[in-house]
Amino acid sequence: MKKLLFLFTTLLLISCSSEDEESVTTFLEKYDEYGFTDGDEYWFFFNDTIFLKYAEPAEFMCFEIKEGENRTFIAEIISNDSQKLLVKLTAPCSDCETESLQFTIDSTGNNLTVMYDGDSNDTDSYMKTSTKFASVCE
Repeated sequence: MKKLLFLFTTLLLISCSSEDEESVTTFLEKYDEYGFTDGDEYWFFFNDTIFLKYAEPAEFMCFEIKEGENRTFIAEIISNDSQKLLVKLTAPCSDCETESLQFTIDSTGNNLTVMYDGDSNDTDSYMKTSTKFASVCE
């Protein structure tokens, strides 16, 4: 009887822990196809190979970021948990600087904060938009 109780308890613990792991949603899963703007600049998130897109239409600037080599830098996702996305951008030269971008969205899902290089005094704020990347980068 003790062995049966032990087996049942073990199976229960295993089944509960696997449900918890499956219920964790990453930042990119949660905000897939969301866009944010400050009126001049736009950030878009995608749970895909190209995971981040940036647009600044007045400057005719649009680019897409994928993990690994991009045109002028290497992008690495450092953290993609349910609360934040942390991306490191490195130029492909030995003495070039590295920049990090930390994206967090408030509990309403409407406000994005971008923190640069881990400096809480160097941030920008954006509001959720229904505008699509293609409409600002054609």
